[in-house]
Amino acid sequence: MRTFTVSHPYPVSEDRFWGEIFLALDYNTALYEEALGFRFEQLERLDGASEISRRIRCTPKLSLPKAAQKIVGDGNYVEAGRLDLATRRWRFELTPARLADKISIRGAMWSTPAGPDALIRHCETEIEIRILGLGKVIEKAVEGTFRESYDKAAAFTEGWLRRAG
Repeated sequence: MRTFTVSHPYPVSEDRFWGEIFLALDYNTALYEEALGFRFEQLERLDGASEISRRIRCTPKLSLPKAAQKIVGDGNYVEAGRLDLATRRWRFELTPARLADKISIRGAMWSTPAGPDALIRHCETEIEIRILGLGKVIEKAVEGTFRESYDKAAAFTEGWLRRAG
């Protein structure tokens, strides 16, 4: 199992980030399809008094060794997540279309204030691949893909915020 945390500064208040951007469909569609090059579909969104939940389907661009690519396929997955509105903590779990009994990816995202109109977004991700002989190799490759995606998302979000004013 691999666990890692990434942090990125964002030039936006926590209220605006969590309330207007993070789960906004137009932002997410642009983020996933334009910035990350994923196929993206929002399957469900439920807004409650204390939390917002969402399920999306994605097909990412994967950079895996050939043997691993044959095993995991195109990487299609469903992400189920919940945002606790009081703590502003997003918890997510990915369920891959293939080998869901052998692949576990979950994590949490939260922010810390960094000024009146700035925050630092943190994301901790846990990856466990239970495939004899290839698990550790695939975990390392998946971590690299996630890190790259988080970096691209941070750059995209900064540009999105500049354009939005």
